[in-house]
Amino acid sequence: MARTHVAIVDPRYAEPILSGEKSVELRLTRTRRAPFGVVSLGDEILFRVRSGWYFARALVDRADCIEIGSRAELRRVREVCSDAACVAASFWKERAGARYATAVWLTGVEPTLAGPDPRSLAAPGCRSAWFVVDPANTEWVCEPQLARA
Repeated sequence: MARTHVAIVDPRYAEPILSGEKSVELRLTRTRRAPFGVVSLGDEILFRVRSGWYFARALVDRADCIEIGSRAELRRVREVCSDAACVAASFWKERAGARYATAVWLTGVEPTLAGPDPRSLAAPGCRSAWFVVDPANTEWVCEPQLARA
């Protein structure tokens, strides 16, 4: 069964995602956490700008979860994903200690302002940038409604 995810991204990635220039969402982490192991072909991803509004939805065309055991494996992820993920050299330097990579190929990207109420995704103070939506316990909103709340 397809899942819905919310991905929080830096504002500089909004336009490249919407235009299709950024066709891979890449997450590198030191610990095994979402989206590693929970995102799959056919899932829906709702993109939200950090401290901002939803701006896009996309479907997962391919998802690769890679345990990084060496620098050579991290270099291979960089070779395969760097251009499509629209990341700078500094991204790789900051994440040199990553042990897990999740590369999500996007398809069917569309603009949207609707998505789960961010207050229903996690406890206050949670700093996660990826959420798997629980449809039974999530209220959906259109972002302009949040601006008035």
